[in-house]
Parts: sequence; structure tokens; C-alpha cells
Amino acid sequence: MFLFFTTSVMAEAVKVEKVDVLDKKVSLNMPTTFSEMGKDVMKVKYPANNRPTQVYTNADTTVNIAFNYTANKIAENQLDVFSQQMKAMLANFSPKISKVDVNGQKAVMFDFITPAADTEIHNLMLAMSVDGRLLLTTFNTTKEEAAQWLEVGRESLLSVKVN
Repeated sequence: MFLFFTTSVMAEAVKVEKVDVLDKKVSLNMPTTFSEMGKDVMKVKYPANNRPTQVYTNADTTVNIAFNYTANKIAENQLDVFSQQMKAMLANFSPKISKVDVNGQKAVMFDFITPAADTEIHNLMLAMSVDGRLLLTTFNTTKEEAAQWLEVGRESLLSVKVN
């Protein structure tokens, strides 16, 4: 069963639906126009061996929600230390870091812009502990599409729920 919601912040509404991901381990509200990225496309878009576990994208693959359920052990009370490590790793991109509550669970959100071959990419990354392991949920959009998608992505990340 799909539940439909509409974001309230957009002048032009984007419809979202609740989607179960990572073998139904978590769910979140995602734009209805997004579909799961195929493995072949993922290999091109994320060439490194540490590519995300699962990715959903728009038709042009310019706006993505990626999930990386890592093997790294982390407890909720270790998120502050993790955020400082990530801040150091992302220092060249001047990340904005905020502590957030996501459906009653502590999490950290990183907001930063990275260069790409022909544009800039605006990234929002949510870090949280799920069953004692690190879950990174990342929303990214091209600079050109950020005005339309960035707040939708933020709302999607903040809707993550551990099932």
C-alpha cells in the first residue's frame, strides 16, 4: 500500500509516497517520480567500490536518494564523534552540520556542495545508527535543480523511519 503526501514548501507541489528500502529495514517519503537505479547505472554513476547499497533517482539521474547501510559499528551516542570525523574529511567543502531528531531517533545531517565534471552537486547526508550499524542516507541534486528539489530532499531525509 502506498501513502501519498504532498510537500508543503514547494510552490509547485511534489507528490511523495512512503517507500520501504534496504529489504524493508527502513522507510521514508520519496517523490513518486523516483525509481530504483539499476546496478549498471549505479556502477557508472558511483564508480568507486564503496558505492551505495541502494539508490533511487529521477528520470534524468540528476537527483538521487542513496542508501549506504555500512558494516561500520556505531551507537547513537557515538554520532558526535562521527560528525567531527566527517567534518574533517569534508573540510574542503565547508559542511554545515546539524543534530536532528528523525522519528524519535538521534541523527546528524551534513549539508555541503561538491564539484562535478560539468556542474556542482548539492548534498544532504543523514547519518544514524540502525541496529548498531551506520546508515548513511544521502540526497543530492545538481546546482541547476536545487531550487526545485533541495527542500523535498531534506523532508525525505527527515522522514526516515527504522521499521
